[in-house]
Amino acid sequence: MAWVLKCPIVGDTTYDDDDDSAKRLRKRGLFLCSNKLVVEHPYYNTPDGYKQWMSMSQSEKRRYGDEAVLYDEGGIVMVKASIDLPDKFNSFLEREGTRHDKFMT
Repeated sequence: MAWVLKCPIVGDTTYDDDDDSAKRLRKRGLFLCSNKLVVEHPYYNTPDGYKQWMSMSQSEKRRYGDEAVLYDEGGIVMVKASIDLPDKFNSFLEREGTRHDKFMT
């Protein structure tokens, strides 16, 4: 991230600016989390798999529960999965939101 976007990941000990705020956040690890993911299903997008997909009922297609959802997007079966953000992210985002509001008013 630091090289590609000129913006290091929060908590990065190699590429952050080594200032006081960076040092405080290092103790809490990297602030990098993939909490939402959408990928093509590896089986249901094969010829045999798609045939099986098309024969399934809606309830069978949703059998993965709330953690992952399967859906058909124009002939491609996708898997969409998500998790809640870790607590350290929520507290960081809340604190930064408060700081933002303070300086933007």
